Amino acid sequence: MTFDPFEHDGADEAQKDTTSSGSWEQDSDPASAPNQTSPAAAVSVTLKAGTGYEAPWIVIRGATVDHVAARLEDRPAIGRLITATDAAAKALHKAYSPSAAGSSSQQPGKPAGAEQAPDGQERYCKHGSMKYMSGISKSSGKPYRGFFCSERDRNEQCKPEFVK
Repeated sequence: MTFDPFEHDGADEAQKDTTSSGSWEQDSDPASAPNQTSPAAAVSVTLKAGTGYEAPWIVIRGATVDHVAARLEDRPAIGRLITATDAAAKALHKAYSPSAAGSSSQQPGKPAGAEQAPDGQERYCKHGSMKYMSGISKSSGKPYRGFFCSERDRNEQCKPEFVK
């Protein structure tokens, strides 16, 4: 089950209308609403677009829970903020990502051809097709290349066939 913060359940019917108060605009009296970056903005909610470090964040700050909640309930403003954040993040990633001719499609930590057998070789064991793998051994720190049994049960796996 997922939680939808914008789902209307009727529980907030008695709550006052905050959309006309302009929850995103600076209040006319600076003493009544703290600056968004001041320490007095004691409540914040962080919305993260994904699980990785590269995913953009949106941080909503305010003086009280009600102030932050009113901002989160302002769907048109949140929508504009999400669209603007997404566009800015894409532009930034494009400016700092490797060129298309580079190695951007490779998995981190694996050298080119790490999962491609030399000369398109294929090897088989009693469990079927063996998987070609290469890399650096964690225990010895030395490079290896070979075909490995695809059986999931390690006790049943065939011996690897290393390539020189």
